[in-house]
Amino acid sequence: MFFCDTVYIGDWNPDVSSLTGLSPVLDPIVHHRSSLFGHVARLLEDTPAHQALQCHIDLSLGCLPDPELEAMSRPPSEQMA
Repeated sequence: MFFCDTVYIGDWNPDVSSLTGLSPVLDPIVHHRSSLFGHVARLLEDTPAHQALQCHIDLSLGCLPDPELEAMSRPPSEQMA
């Protein structure tokens, strides 16, 4: 499953929400994504999930990954080269 920054729900959602009295379908998705982000952000820095989040943030800010980490992500046969 991939999370997108934008989820297209269509024009029917406000009508469904008003008829059923339920919140829009995107509300719980946004809540759970924010909750998960908070948990991962508070993990210890040596936790893989925290490191992945930090890499994503760095890349989105235009910072290139640490060359040492980049070498570790390659297959062993390419690391020796």
